[in-house]
Amino acid sequence: MGRKSRLFILGDSWGTPYFEWYDEYLEKNKEWGWYKNIEKYIELKSNKPKTFSTYLKEHFDVVNISCGGQSNESIIYQLGLINEFKEGDRIFIILSHACRLRINVVPQWEPDNKFRRREVDISPSYLPRYDKDTLTQIMHDRESSWHSGNRNDELEFYENLPNLLNKYKPVLYSWSKDFIDTKVKYVDYYGYRIVDEYPDIPDYHLGEYGNYLFYTNILNWLIPNTKPVNYYGNLD
Repeated sequence: MGRKSRLFILGDSWGTPYFEWYDEYLEKNKEWGWYKNIEKYIELKSNKPKTFSTYLKEHFDVVNISCGGQSNESIIYQLGLINEFKEGDRIFIILSHACRLRINVVPQWEPDNKFRRREVDISPSYLPRYDKDTLTQIMHDRESSWHSGNRNDELEFYENLPNLLNKYKPVLYSWSKDFIDTKVKYVDYYGYRIVDEYPDIPDYHLGEYGNYLFYTNILNWLIPNTKPVNYYGNLD
C-alpha cells in the first residue's frame, strides 16, 4: 500500500481529538478544568469513544492543528503551521462562531500544549479579567454586524479559500449557524452532541456516534463515494 496523503485539520475544539486525550488527562491528575464534562461522558461509556479524526486515519495521514476556543481569525492563522505542499495533501477547516474575537490577554496559566490553550480568543464562555459587560457588548456587536452584512468581506474571504488554496482541494465546514446559506458546509448535529445524550452533562461537542457521523460526512466531502470504515464500535 502506498503512502497515505496528508490531511491537515484546522479549527477550534470541534477539530481536536478530545476523547483521545483522556489517558493523558488522567496522568496529569485531572488538572484540566475544561475537560471535566468530557471525562464524565467517557466514564459513562463501556469503551472509550473516538473522535472523527481517528477514523480519518484509516484514509489519510492526519495532521491535526486544531486548537480549543479559537476565533475564525486564529483558525486561519493555523495555515501558517502547514509545511511544504506534497502532491495529494488535503485541508479540512472547521470554522467557529462569528462572535468570537482575538484579544491577547495575560495567560491565567502556562499551557503545556498550544493546541489546548484557551488564553487568546474570547468567546461567551470565556471572559477574562477585563470588564465583562464591555466584552459582552463587543460580542453582541460582532454578531449583529455579521448578520447585517457589514462583515461580508470576511465571509467572502472564507468562501474564496477553496480558490486560494486550490492545490489542497480544501473543504470548509462550520458547526455555527452563522454559516447557514453560505458556501461553507453546515450540518446540524442536534441530537448527537454530548448534552443531547446526557442532559446533565452540559457539553456541546459531538458524542460518540456524532463523531462517527461527522467522519462519514467529511470522508464523502473529501473523497466522494468512498466506503467508510466499519461502525465505530469495531475500530481498534
